[in-house]
Amino acid sequence: MNKDYDPSGKKKRQDEFGSEDGSFGLKDAVIIVLVFALISGVMIWKTFPQTFISCEEDQPLLTIKKDFFPADTFQQLKQDLLAHPHTHSRQHRAKRALPHTRGQVVMFNRDGVTEFREKAAAEEMGYLATFFDAVRHPAANAWVVNVLVIDPKPKANGVKVFGDIDEAVATHLDGNLAVDARQHTFLAHQTDVLYVSVPADMEGGALSVYPYASGGPRWKAWYKEQVKRPAENTLATFRGDAYHGVSAYYTDEEGARRVTLVL
Repeated sequence: MNKDYDPSGKKKRQDEFGSEDGSFGLKDAVIIVLVFALISGVMIWKTFPQTFISCEEDQPLLTIKKDFFPADTFQQLKQDLLAHPHTHSRQHRAKRALPHTRGQVVMFNRDGVTEFREKAAAEEMGYLATFFDAVRHPAANAWVVNVLVIDPKPKANGVKVFGDIDEAVATHLDGNLAVDARQHTFLAHQTDVLYVSVPADMEGGALSVYPYASGGPRWKAWYKEQVKRPAENTLATFRGDAYHGVSAYYTDEEGARRVTLVL
């Protein structure tokens, strides 16, 4: 009897699913292809850029607290910060997003809190620790503390000119921790801004906050919240997934600057 036929006379289809003698067949090839595709899919998923957001659904877009620190605490903080040479001499690290700013940036995680406080005290920057301790979120495990000094916009031939898109701080998201996460983005849970110095005659300088949208803030431009004329010692807190930026400003007050502490 021919080995390709069974007793009923029908041709066997062993060639499709592997031969009876255990040699490689079509079924084996299909399984290998499927396994390879599965492994490749998992690897692509793990490396595909993702944005991780920890904000809660009912978390407010923006809240404002006036007279955040007791008056004497704030005055000491302001005096120490404005007198420190680092406040005025260092260019801000995020040059592309913050081209018209100066200040300091300190990044650390939960394991570095003690070292952060010790260095702040040793370098006469206790105001950083004072601010950090007052606003830190209890569940957070990593932070970026900024001293942000925004210089006023120079007048054009003595005239104040405001454009439609005139930003001292470009609209952006806060996700600048140095995390080794390939191409992934980890957004802040919340951002706190303390207004330390505000020129009395400041025109402009508003903080604009937009709800998060995957297409960018302009999709939501019809809805935004602003801090237009903040008083010193005001704390503005907004969602970490909120797009935000600061408009340019003018002042005639000699040497006056818009200075904030940001966590």
